[in-house]
Amino acid sequence: MRAMNGVAAAPLGDCVLQRQASRKNWDEFRGGEEWALIEQYERAGNFIVGPWRDCLDACRSWTEGMHLPLAARLVNAALPRVTYDALVAAMDASSETLVVELEDPERGGAEQGRKPSASDLLAWYANEAHVRFSGGDVKDLQRWAKRSNKMTWLKRYENAFFDSIFEDKDASPCRGDFFKFGKIDAEDDWNPATFQILLRTPALVERNGRVHFAVIVNVTAKLLHDKELQHRLLRSHAAIRYSNNMSLFFSEDGQILDQNPGSLPYFGMGCVALRGAEVSDDGKPVNRLKSLFGDTFDAVMAALETSNSWSGRIDVSWAQLKPWRTNIRSSMNDFSDDDDEEECDFVLKVTLNRVHDPATGHWCFHASIADLSKRARVERRMEEMRKQKQELLSQILPPHIVDGLLAAKKSEKGILSSRSSSTSSELSRAAPISQLSSSGELDFSEICDCESRVRSMAEYHEQVTVFFADIVGFTAISQSLTAPEVMIMLNDLFTRLDTATDDWCIYKVETIGDAYMCAAGLNLKGAIKKGDCDGQAARASGRKACLYMCAAGLNLKGAIKKGDCDGQACPRFWAQRMLGFAREAVEMCGEVLVPRQNTPVQIRIGVHTGDVTTGVVGHKMPRFCLFGDTVNVASRMESTGKAGHIQASEATRDLLPQEDWVATGGVEVKGKGTMETFLLSAKKTVAAE
Repeated sequence: MRAMNGVAAAPLGDCVLQRQASRKNWDEFRGGEEWALIEQYERAGNFIVGPWRDCLDACRSWTEGMHLPLAARLVNAALPRVTYDALVAAMDASSETLVVELEDPERGGAEQGRKPSASDLLAWYANEAHVRFSGGDVKDLQRWAKRSNKMTWLKRYENAFFDSIFEDKDASPCRGDFFKFGKIDAEDDWNPATFQILLRTPALVERNGRVHFAVIVNVTAKLLHDKELQHRLLRSHAAIRYSNNMSLFFSEDGQILDQNPGSLPYFGMGCVALRGAEVSDDGKPVNRLKSLFGDTFDAVMAALETSNSWSGRIDVSWAQLKPWRTNIRSSMNDFSDDDDEEECDFVLKVTLNRVHDPATGHWCFHASIADLSKRARVERRMEEMRKQKQELLSQILPPHIVDGLLAAKKSEKGILSSRSSSTSSELSRAAPISQLSSSGELDFSEICDCESRVRSMAEYHEQVTVFFADIVGFTAISQSLTAPEVMIMLNDLFTRLDTATDDWCIYKVETIGDAYMCAAGLNLKGAIKKGDCDGQAARASGRKACLYMCAAGLNLKGAIKKGDCDGQACPRFWAQRMLGFAREAVEMCGEVLVPRQNTPVQIRIGVHTGDVTTGVVGHKMPRFCLFGDTVNVASRMESTGKAGHIQASEATRDLLPQEDWVATGGVEVKGKGTMETFLLSAKKTVAAE
């Protein structure tokens, strides 16, 4: 008696009263209603009725402290209560094939907080009829129970049975079916199976002063009607026939023994029963399993040797599904509502079990396969959209800010999942669960949704060189042009500047109207290695930067002095890079023409070096912003500057004394008074350097 096929299980006959009564308090159920329940069991022909009647008075003397953990959970359930001695005596006197499984005192599953399962019970006694039927005693049953843990389908059946008792509060008897191949726990006794019906009856059993939860199993239960076996087999077959998923039996050499209609569009009529055995050109049988799994076939077979089950997601082609056909375009459109014209490759979810063929007793493989191709295409598109969203976010915020937010989000999600519901509700008020997507994406609305996030993103930076530029005469230019012409001109100019910021490893902050703002020396994570600015070979787009720095006489490797600059990039290094970018920006403007006038765009540039504070503010169009007096001074350097020139403060000039600065005599700065500034002509190009 190898295994029980529990896929077709049903409650006991018409025991409506018992099912209703099982939800009542046992104290209220005693008396007349208890006898009514016994009569229901008796009409159904349940063996338990005899010892139940005999033990009514003895069981009423049970006290609460006598119950083991699982039995204690059913103290108020309406189910049979018997003593172990009376139960064993009745089993020995019965011709039915009976075994009783008792709650194992050493398991204590309920006390450990686990859900009750079949492993909490132990086969305790089998009558002589059961020993003859199964070919084994209780010890054999216990050994078989340990090995049956590998049977996925059986665990599902057992889990559903225990859930119905302990979660759904339905302790009524339950019918099931199984295949009997041969003697229990005998590895060499596999024969064509017979189909059997069993009945499992939950009960409480007192033994040696302890009350156990128990299941009495009758493995040759009386049929409800003459055609019960036939009806179960027909309906099981129909359930597979009408399934949209693929269901196939393969022989040990990979031949298709049987298949349902759902598999025909994929595997064709490859079943031995339909067309006979498939053979290749050399006369050997076609191993359809090996063709299906391709290079992973050996690994899958190895997994089945140890666990008898394998499940995974595989990518397959038509050539793998139908190895005798090649260069096939998809013929699946007749079976799918998907109009996608992709090549005929599939993503399949395969569950493969190594089982015994009930028709022969030989080893075979059962495959349950679902086509996830359409879902996989949606997942790929969603992943592409996610990457686009993250890329957009990275254009708005520095990478280290995005990384920090993602890390914080994952941490919050972990906290939410580990807390109780009450604690989770408190956390969710600060970080709503709806914003914590499973894909690890960030929602704009959650970037600055609480003070702690704003605080964590705020940073203080010393000696940052800030750049401002705007178009000379932009107001007059914009008034003489159409809106599209203005936007095309700005887009052309700013796109060139964006590209140059990458070349020079400059961080673009924002554009406001015709003004362009960027900064160098923020020491953002990854800012240096992005442009390969450590004195090693520059990437192609960043070659101008390294050539300019060398021409300026600045040793790149020596520019980063851990001793002088506390491990950060030297301010002189970044000021020199900003100056190189500013010169290239003026040069680029000469390549952008004002529409209708056909004259080059002119810009004025201002730079200043000082300390700044950075952070992200707002959740509508959030921005990474720079704050502080340095920003105001840099803006003033630009507004009082000269077309085609770079105006710098004294702080920036002092970092780059080797340049040909021309003193301006000072400019008036609000809140500062007169500040000494210096002009630098941008006509020297990088090529000239």
